[in-house]
Amino acid sequence: MKYKLAFLAIMFFGLTAYYFVHNGYYPVAIVNSRMILARDFEREFNSALIYYQNALATYSDQKIDLTRVADFVLELRRATLDNLIEDVLISNELKGRLGDSLEKVLAENLPSFNESAAALYGLAPSEFKERVLVPQAHREFLESYLVKEKSNLQDWLADSKSFASVYLFVGRFHWDAGVALK
Repeated sequence: MKYKLAFLAIMFFGLTAYYFVHNGYYPVAIVNSRMILARDFEREFNSALIYYQNALATYSDQKIDLTRVADFVLELRRATLDNLIEDVLISNELKGRLGDSLEKVLAENLPSFNESAAALYGLAPSEFKERVLVPQAHREFLESYLVKEKSNLQDWLADSKSFASVYLFVGRFHWDAGVALK
């Protein structure tokens, strides 16, 4: 009886772990105590890859499969991770400045968009709003506050990245003085 319970407990934890790993519910980075999950990272990366493939198909006569260009894919992964880290830092700053009113301000000022814009990224309209428009609106809000303080977003990001507590769990990348490096 003891062995059956031990076996069932091991199976339960094994299947639970498999479920979480298979569905991307594990962190690829922790930024100031906020996790960036693998599923979010992969969604962002795939959206960026689809965008670049669509742009290349639109503006070039050549048919190139970007997934076969290893250096491009690696750089796109690094840039995606860096962008997600920046989004977390900006979001945290805005929550500190605006508190609960951030959602209200965001709802009032979020621009409308054409559904073809979402298709360009390979996203549903609701995902496009969440993954593209909201982070861009956060950047613009913070930039407007920084302009009033006689600063700019790039300097603020550089300072925030250098002081941020960032732990990366993606094999090929490491964090060095505010930059995700290969």
